Amino acid sequence: MTALKYPAALLCTFFALSLHAAAAPCGYAALAIEPLSATRTDVYAGQGERVEVSFANETTTQPVETFPDSNLKIRQTGSNSVCEVAGGIWVRNAVYLSMNERMLIAKQFSGSNESLGFYDTHTCALKAEIDVSNRAWKIEPTGLRVGGRCASDQLQSCKTTVLHRWGAHCLAHRAKKR
Repeated sequence: MTALKYPAALLCTFFALSLHAAAAPCGYAALAIEPLSATRTDVYAGQGERVEVSFANETTTQPVETFPDSNLKIRQTGSNSVCEVAGGIWVRNAVYLSMNERMLIAKQFSGSNESLGFYDTHTCALKAEIDVSNRAWKIEPTGLRVGGRCASDQLQSCKTTVLHRWGAHCLAHRAKKR
């Protein structure tokens, strides 16, 4: 019988930590994007515990649902570092922050193209993208559900749906990696 190179307790600890890391939740929560105040409607923002997301707003006379030609700004509130994603028409009610606040999903469109971009909240790097043009979709606890052959923007109207499960770094499987 040969002696184990590593004590059994150490191996058990390593195995338990590996399982915990693999099971870490990647859930996303919708980020409420609101005007800074009743008198400051030129900037809309939403905030997690450590991350703030903001958009410039050109139309200040009424509430808006999209931000045309505005940069998406992500600020780390602890260090006050800011990065930006240029351009696009961003959708106000389609911004999601991962539970660990390392990834942001934001919907943007241009003409007939619509996509969900997965952005690193520290660098603003686009990590993945999913085309959702003319498709219904929904963020779920285990992944992103995308419908096909839909009669409306509601998943219930779709003849088929595919669940893109959250994978490494909280990216949806089958997303076009960048």
